[in-house]
Amino acid sequence: MEYEKFTHYVQESISQLMGNGYEVTLNKVIKNNGLELTGLIIMEEGKKAAPTIYLEEFYQEYRNGETLGELVEKIVSVYEESCCKLEMDFSFFMDFEQIQPRILYKLLNYEANQKLLEDVPHKRYMDLAIVFYILVDHDSIGNGTIMIHKNHMKVWNVNEQKLYEAAVKNTPRLMPYRFSSMENVVEEIFGQQEPVDFLENDEVSNHDMYILTNNRKMFGAACLLYDNLLKRISDKLRSNLYIIPSSIHELIIIPKKSFPRGKEELIEMVCDMNANEVDLVDILSDNVYEYDRIKEAIVA
Repeated sequence: MEYEKFTHYVQESISQLMGNGYEVTLNKVIKNNGLELTGLIIMEEGKKAAPTIYLEEFYQEYRNGETLGELVEKIVSVYEESCCKLEMDFSFFMDFEQIQPRILYKLLNYEANQKLLEDVPHKRYMDLAIVFYILVDHDSIGNGTIMIHKNHMKVWNVNEQKLYEAAVKNTPRLMPYRFSSMENVVEEIFGQQEPVDFLENDEVSNHDMYILTNNRKMFGAACLLYDNLLKRISDKLRSNLYIIPSSIHELIIIPKKSFPRGKEELIEMVCDMNANEVDLVDILSDNVYEYDRIKEAIVA
């Protein structure tokens, strides 16, 4: 069975199974870099929110031999489990004063997200776009994010600049940076060492490669925008910087003095990583940026 027929079969089967009082719909969802997924939404009558269940993974299980009946039961189980976690009051979402302290920014690739950006408030930044989201912390569901769309601005009666001002204030506060050497990150992964912040200790940093992200390791490339942070890093390393956007979640920082072979070789490395190692939804850019200590700015 082809994918489109599969999605409609699942929709009809679950609609019959759930019966009256539920509306089952399919929705195309645009993710980062133009990735389009099919979301199944089971909305119970009288409810204001429902989980989106993406069907791509279930289709792969179908192709691997799982029966349609088993998959329908599994999807319903996922829905029921997700609904338990959604038992929270979303009325705060209508009030901008309550939402404002939760508004953050992240970075996406500008050219690869033209369709998404038609419906999403954003600011252009080099070859990137600054977009906005709401960070939701909840005891049951943990950390979640809600992308801010243009219709949200209408509900709140605010403009793009207002979102940006809130995000500039909130993002470094709620997502504080983490700056560590590549060696320290690897050792941390294997439990051999605690994370070390090289900006907050007196150690002279002589490593060739560093990782810049945030404490949640989520959308950490946005640290590129934190006020004065690149200056502090370049002063600590006593060097201009190459900034490699390894994903939307982190940046690789290389002191320019330790890499005399030049920017073109790094660009080749980034292009190869994005083509062969990084998931499409996590790719940020094929470019490599340079930070100049004297100009205190990213230069072309």
